[in-house]
Amino acid sequence: MEAVRFTAGVKHVVQFGIHWATIADKEIEELKRALDCGDQVSEFLPGDEVQVTVGPFAGLSATVHRYMPAAQRVRVLLELLGRSTCVDLSVGMLRASRHYPKELNLAEALGR
Repeated sequence: MEAVRFTAGVKHVVQFGIHWATIADKEIEELKRALDCGDQVSEFLPGDEVQVTVGPFAGLSATVHRYMPAAQRVRVLLELLGRSTCVDLSVGMLRASRHYPKELNLAEALGR
């Protein structure tokens, strides 16, 4: 349970009384297909700090506001001239400061 609770990006594990919520593998596959995300988990989550690696903002740090996987774009907040400004950048222009696990086996982490 601790492996799940302290995974980056996890706030709470859903449970009903003393029972952990479960989702059937079939449902997960349908969600992946509907979201067209395959097996890869996005490394750009709202609130994450990222570095801009190329372009006019290269070298600046930014905060992820929204990830748009279909367009391969990330809306970030940049501090420019003393104020936060929203800028949409290509995924290839950013490097995540934190990396998230590609896959988390919830049953294994819960010791089932």
